[in-house]
Amino acid sequence: MKKNQIILLGTDGIWEARNRRGEMFGKEPIFRIIRQNPGLSAKEMQTGIFNTLNRFLEGRALEDDVTLVLIKITDD
Repeated sequence: MKKNQIILLGTDGIWEARNRRGEMFGKEPIFRIIRQNPGLSAKEMQTGIFNTLNRFLEGRALEDDVTLVLIKITDD
């Protein structure tokens, strides 16, 4: 394990979530948030992912359970 390495575990409910047009959220938005925000803590990244998912859903309810565990290796 190296400093700033990120471990992500999640259920398929997050990337298979669909918006009103039937489009799937996918994994790429999750990866993009992590890649574009390397200085954030694991909690901040997780919050960003859930905020992005909620905007994507446009008020639509989730059809499946969503679990997301994000671990970031630090010196602390």
